[in-house]
Amino acid sequence: MCTSPTRWVERVRCRGERGQITPPLTHGEVVLPGDRLALWDEPPDPEVHVSTSLTETAAAAASRLHDLRSARDATPLSLQIRERHGRVDSFLAESSRHVITLQAILVGAARRELGDGRSRELARACHQLQLALRAMHARRWGSSQLMGVPWRDLRRAVDETMELLLAAEESVSAQLQALLKPDEVERICDRLAEAEMRAPTRPHPYLPHRGIGGRLAHRAAARSDAFWDGVQGRVIGANGGSPS
Repeated sequence: MCTSPTRWVERVRCRGERGQITPPLTHGEVVLPGDRLALWDEPPDPEVHVSTSLTETAAAAASRLHDLRSARDATPLSLQIRERHGRVDSFLAESSRHVITLQAILVGAARRELGDGRSRELARACHQLQLALRAMHARRWGSSQLMGVPWRDLRRAVDETMELLLAAEESVSAQLQALLKPDEVERICDRLAEAEMRAPTRPHPYLPHRGIGGRLAHRAAARSDAFWDGVQGRVIGANGGSPS
């Protein structure tokens, strides 16, 4: 997506009649079907850019997910049910995109550069978080098998596995940053940014992630997720809540 530090990304929401364009997505919002990505040779906003540092990328992802988690858990009585559910959807979508991207890109980089031990550790953390996210997603959408499971237990499982993953991501990113040349680090950052924009919005713990098969599986899952997001009227955005 970004071939140099001077290429910038703006995500623009296309909505309304006659192709009207509403303001750019805010921090933490998720790209939806009908959105388009606009690439600029110069930054339209000095705050919007793709990092060329793996450690910065990992830190930014952790901050974004923590913000969405805080919004997910903040449930003032003034919030409407749709807004509460929207916050959960935003958290689930962004978390799913991120973990699937790590499985597709960072696990492979770790395997090539750091060996099987570190890559398996990261892959295991990704898989455990995906399982926890899938349970939360199923509970959110009324799975009869999980309706008896307290929301706080699902939330705890997601939060604990997420912290384990973020710690593993931070460690692997720091090792790769120290080991690789700047242009190699930049290429990984570019691949992470591009993959996350296109990643599925729901957890898929058993998808393949490597090679052509993995890319095709991710593409099919993303299209399927986009279809069902539309059918279910799934609310995905930065401001969207937690089931009461």
